Amino acid sequence: MRPSPHGVPCARCGMLESPEWRRGEAGIRDLCNACGLKYYREKKQREKVARKAATSSSSAPVADAYGPGSWDEHHRD
Repeated sequence: MRPSPHGVPCARCGMLESPEWRRGEAGIRDLCNACGLKYYREKKQREKVARKAATSSSSAPVADAYGPGSWDEHHRD
């Protein structure tokens, strides 16, 4: 186990020793191994969701959203 490189605990969980120290939001190695891996996975997931939202919102022109063949036309009671 390695002590924190900056002499401060993990920014997320407070651990003072870790096999590896990883970079977090601040760009310094302030996350223990477990928190760093979790942070990386969460970051990738947020990026994936943001990309999906950006592509889905631009996939259909706004003018066609309520035109012929729209959802409302086919789902009336």
